[in-house]
Amino acid sequence: MRKVLLVIFAVLTALISCEPSIERQKEMEKAEKSRLWTEDSAALKVGVLPVLDCLPLFVAEHLSLFDSVGVDVRLKYFSSCIDSDTAMVTGYLQGIVTDLVRCAKLTDVYEIQTICPVSLDTRWYLIGNQNSRIKTLRQLDGKILSITRHSAIDMFAEHDVDSIGLNDERVHKVQVNDINLRLLMLRNNEVDAIIIPEPQASDAIRLGNRRLSSSKKLFSHMGCIAFNKKQVTDSTRNAQLTAFLRAYDMAVDSINGHGLKYYGELIIDRCGVEKEVIDTLSSGYKFLHATAVQQKNADKATEWYLSKKRKDYEF
Repeated sequence: MRKVLLVIFAVLTALISCEPSIERQKEMEKAEKSRLWTEDSAALKVGVLPVLDCLPLFVAEHLSLFDSVGVDVRLKYFSSCIDSDTAMVTGYLQGIVTDLVRCAKLTDVYEIQTICPVSLDTRWYLIGNQNSRIKTLRQLDGKILSITRHSAIDMFAEHDVDSIGLNDERVHKVQVNDINLRLLMLRNNEVDAIIIPEPQASDAIRLGNRRLSSSKKLFSHMGCIAFNKKQVTDSTRNAQLTAFLRAYDMAVDSINGHGLKYYGELIIDRCGVEKEVIDTLSSGYKFLHATAVQQKNADKATEWYLSKKRKDYEF
């Protein structure tokens, strides 16, 4: 009995002696979480999408170019512009990769004024499902087209439908915000057509689907990197933004100098496409240095968004 009591006493002593260290560990973990939260709050946070437009940002992060110019930039990864928009609305993000129609909606619905120091020559492609045997735009009559509403994609879709004199109601537009999910639905024959950017467009064509049209015929430089004006006007944030643009230009120079295929593994990792897609991307694809969005393009996007909003309201 005495031996049993001694064992129990030894165990209790060990537990008591461990208690302060456990409490200390909890305190250290709490302090570390607080430190990381503070650092993340102070950093310039930009929402990115799994698209080729974001490659300069991926490269800048990969090569530590943001660190080299003395700015703490945190890229936050999203699969849809709707989700990144929400993160900006809540104040978590200072910037997002988006388009000018989405910017118009941010201003109209959420009263968020944006500045767009980076204009992106985004190309969207309308891809017809090979199994639906769609070879022309006119064959979209009665078919299902996957888009993102109130975006440049929506604007592009409306233009294509109007261009062939087809009643807008004859094309069944479904909203699928996740870019890679949109491509997957095409593969699984759940939709007849999609509108999608690179590199997903090249992936769809590689699998035998047909490119019906390109947004290049309609407009250029409707994509952008937008920042919440209210969040980047103070001296600290403004300095971060200036450094961010320097790193962006450095990344652009690296991509244009080496070519897209040089960063093939990075594209595969960040955009979620197959290795075979890299060989199908245009070797002549060039990125531009950070240049502010032209006002005429912003006005065009805003005008379309407001007219679309009126139509939806009337409906």
